[in-house]
Amino acid sequence: RQPSGPMPADALLDSQHVALAAISGCRYFLTWNQKHIANPFTFGIVDNIIQAYGYQTPIIATPEQFLDAPPR
Repeated sequence: RQPSGPMPADALLDSQHVALAAISGCRYFLTWNQKHIANPFTFGIVDNIIQAYGYQTPIIATPEQFLDAPPR
């Protein structure tokens, strides 16, 4: 049975990286991987899954987006 979710089965390591960042309490997750991780079309689904398990979703961005963002 193929896992279902916002990332394809062959992106298991990408999914694990996001999950580890969330359970570790990381505030930011910087990545160049826009295909699976920094993907605005799947972020909402990923965010819902992470929050359903009681964790806070880190801010996911490319280093370029992060450096261009105004200070928080």
